[in-house]
Amino acid sequence: MERLFLVHVLFTMCWAVPQDLSGKMFTFPKESDSDHVGLIPKEENYPSVTVCLRYFTDVKRAFSIFSMATPTSTNDFLLFKESNGDMELHVRYVGSTFTGLPDEQNMWMALCGSWDSVTGLSQIGYTAGSVLNGKPIIILGQEQDSYGGNFDKGQSFIGQLSVVEKLFF
Repeated sequence: MERLFLVHVLFTMCWAVPQDLSGKMFTFPKESDSDHVGLIPKEENYPSVTVCLRYFTDVKRAFSIFSMATPTSTNDFLLFKESNGDMELHVRYVGSTFTGLPDEQNMWMALCGSWDSVTGLSQIGYTAGSVLNGKPIIILGQEQDSYGGNFDKGQSFIGQLSVVEKLFF
């Protein structure tokens, strides 16, 4: 019980205190509809987004790795891994599926997803001229079915995340 309390305190501290995440690793030890790391950026409008991270898991089911929601869109920018190993990148509910990518369990895997509104170029061909606007809430380890919450434990990440870098321009 003390360990669960400590995990809750650590997650709460990560949510409440601004800090540099360089060199940090987040561990999600079990399937959950509550365990996550929340990041709340200061900016509100994003004409482009790039996210790079490394993850390690033995899970073969579908899971969310990175979920950015705004008040008007729960899937403004989403990196989601399907159970068959395909990786999905969603921008405003429009997604592309990438097949044939390495799908190794129990190995560190590197992943980057990127989108640019000016050109519409990214790993998905999303309509140019749109900006992701509104105060975002970024969640690691869960997929947001509502702004900042409503998690589904069947979509939770189990494993370790490291070197999380988000670049907004």
